[in-house]
Amino acid sequence: MRSAIFAAGLAVSITVPAVAKPVTFCHPKDQTARVLASANSPNDIHPDWKGGWVGLDTAVVLTGKKAKGGTRTIGTFLQANIFSTRGGLINERIWILAKEWECEKGDIEFTREGHIANP
Repeated sequence: MRSAIFAAGLAVSITVPAVAKPVTFCHPKDQTARVLASANSPNDIHPDWKGGWVGLDTAVVLTGKKAKGGTRTIGTFLQANIFSTRGGLINERIWILAKEWECEKGDIEFTREGHIANP
């Protein structure tokens, strides 16, 4: 990432490296995976994703928050940030159902703005 600094009429270019962080990231198991607005119900679809299809290459990065569903059949809700295939942040603090997503741990490089550096 490059940013320009103008000091005393001179343009200086500084390269700010991306920062690698260990995270847990997930992708949908199939096309029935949902993006939720809360951990209250598996039917509480996020307003930006109502009637929307979640692509299999969609990536979410978990924030670390969990909530148990009211019954054993619902499962565990996980809070996450969802990113585009180009690495841009789409929605923060969405919820997913753990049983609908495949998750793994790894290092991801993030830009200073919070986007994925090399999607």
